[in-house]
Amino acid sequence: MRKRIPCAILSVALVCALLVGCSGEASSNSQAPSNAASSSNSSSASSAESESEATSDSASSSEAPDVVKDQMPIVTCTGVRSVSMTKDNMQQEVYTCFQIKNPNEKQTVRSLCLELTFYDANGNTVKTETMVLLPTIAAKDTVWVSHSTNVWGDSSKEKNERVTRVSYKLNSVVSNAVFVDQEEIQTPSSSELVVSNLSRPNGANKITGIVTNKGKRKVTVILSSVYKCGSTMEAGNSAAVDYLAPGESMAFEIDASNEPEKYDSYGVYPQVNALW
Repeated sequence: MRKRIPCAILSVALVCALLVGCSGEASSNSQAPSNAASSSNSSSASSAESESEATSDSASSSEAPDVVKDQMPIVTCTGVRSVSMTKDNMQQEVYTCFQIKNPNEKQTVRSLCLELTFYDANGNTVKTETMVLLPTIAAKDTVWVSHSTNVWGDSSKEKNERVTRVSYKLNSVVSNAVFVDQEEIQTPSSSELVVSNLSRPNGANKITGIVTNKGKRKVTVILSSVYKCGSTMEAGNSAAVDYLAPGESMAFEIDASNEPEKYDSYGVYPQVNALW
């Protein structure tokens, strides 16, 4: 069974006020970490560059513990990209790419969300999203998340400024069960969700491939396209594969109609959306 979803990670009506973990800010005209991703070659490098920062508010002991546990993930925004849908920038599709690291050695982390605030070139706040849900992340795993959102401008203006910056804050959507024993829950890591047979069919604005579950749990997988543009990693769109059992493989298809105009290479990165 295959299911496509839009890149935006669905917002839900939950109270997002607990367990603040980390925050940061990224813009479309500054440099970001160049974390290389497994990808196939494509167009030339982009001139767009981004920067991101993330800090952890989790208190650390004066003595290093034997096992790292109960630590909030480290979130880094690696790219901010605005696609104008109208000449006056009245409607923009804004893509943000996040690298998320779970530092806990024996714990899955789940039930987390990002609060995002978007700014235009003049520093004005143009949109806030309070509940961008994040994937379930296995112990010591790193995942890549592509997010997109529509931003509407001010109709009274002749032309609106493009979105160039985003700030973000990590929150928990529940009061407990954020950290779960990895051996108990057996969350597949991103390396156990193997993406293969990546292809760009001629004349089609889509990426196709196959994902195989080599973990021990049945999962719903989100597959995000990410583009390497010079020193930045830029977000594309996403697709979902439901109920992928251990040892099973399924085909997927990701819309590529709003990909960056120029890029060095692209990759598709899996995340666990749900455990079954």
